[in-house]
Amino acid sequence: MTILLNNTILANFSEIARPDLVRLAFPREDIVTVATVVTEHKNGVNEGHFLACDWSWLVALCNR
Repeated sequence: MTILLNNTILANFSEIARPDLVRLAFPREDIVTVATVVTEHKNGVNEGHFLACDWSWLVALCNR
């Protein structure tokens, strides 16, 4: 199964500085997002809305 994350999930787990909990919750699934969400989240971090966390393991799919 593939788990698709939106920015709400990234923001919420960044708020508690625990993006690793997403992988712990879905250890056997592919966890992905779309490029737009990555950009939106980075903008939110740059603007001070979200805490910076390591989401480098998260695969970003191309938007179509």
